[in-house]
Amino acid sequence: MTLTERLAKEGRLRILQLLSEQVDHRLSAPHIRRELSERWVITRSEEWLTQQLAALCELGAVTLHMVAGRTVAQLAHAGAEHLERLTALPGVLPPDPPRG
Repeated sequence: MTLTERLAKEGRLRILQLLSEQVDHRLSAPHIRRELSERWVITRSEEWLTQQLAALCELGAVTLHMVAGRTVAQLAHAGAEHLERLTALPGVLPPDPPRG
């Protein structure tokens, strides 16, 4: 696996984790991009984020909506199951095992 592939897989996991932390399980693309940068130092272009969101949407892990001209991602069932380690999504790193 190349560094680029690894970063994409990690980015997709982190996006799912960010969405799961929200009360309504959704965030706008600009907020996702900022959180990726601030929390995990994943500093990538808008185009890169759009590609990752599209990949997650194709997997059924998120749904995408346009709200006031911005893309909003919402965690979908497959994404939640991946985070709970009930299923494994191809192209997304698995979450860390539970501690304790």
